[in-house]
Amino acid sequence: MAWNNDPKALRAAIERALGPIGEDEELHFRPMFGGIMSYTRGRPFASLSNAGLALKLSPEDRETLLVEEDALPLRYSPEDSASKSYTLVPESWHDDPDKLLPILMKSIGYCSALPLKKKPRK
Repeated sequence: MAWNNDPKALRAAIERALGPIGEDEELHFRPMFGGIMSYTRGRPFASLSNAGLALKLSPEDRETLLVEEDALPLRYSPEDSASKSYTLVPESWHDDPDKLLPILMKSIGYCSALPLKKKPRK
């Protein structure tokens, strides 16, 4: 795996694949630790970093994705441990909306159903 992805290009790939669906899903992005976190309805669903585009998926969808060539558990660097929540989408899917849209929708559907985290009181 090469750690040379551009988070801004990954954001554009998500926006292209989702098109107007992004508005319906209340899609927004926030800078995080040199990358970008993508949210749906206030819940994180995608990590965009130099490692690639990683999606939070149900355990079943995660296992299905990991069967695909070049799909891997997210690691922000080679020495980091593998994420149990986020899975890297194959790089060949980044510019293929027909491949990317279904897995994005699975992630959005899964994450939309998760409870919102409460903000700590000040």
